[in-house]
Amino acid sequence: MAILCKNHPNVEFILDTKHTNPKFYMTQYNIIRDAFEKLELELNQLTPQFYNIEMAKKILKEFRFLNSIYTLYMQMLNQKQLLKEIAENKDIKGITISKKKVFKKSNINKKDTSIR
Repeated sequence: MAILCKNHPNVEFILDTKHTNPKFYMTQYNIIRDAFEKLELELNQLTPQFYNIEMAKKILKEFRFLNSIYTLYMQMLNQKQLLKEIAENKDIKGITISKKKVFKKSNINKKDTSIR
């Protein structure tokens, strides 16, 4: 991945570890950071994807990313809890949510094609 970033500086990658166990994802992120450091690259082309706030806090404390994404499908937060967590964690730059969750508790028309 580091070589791809070096050879293609305009490309960005989403890091989706598929793990919520800190032992696994911290090992993966350390391997990635080491590879980038060997090539004297910053992590600017990488955007980590988090599955919970604890994961986001741990990774953002340890690694320097320009952007990050919080994925909600593994979280059972209500709207108020979610907004509170996002407000307290300003390093989270994007959120992903399934259409099913959006339509479940909203008045949005399911045929609205602007929601993707």
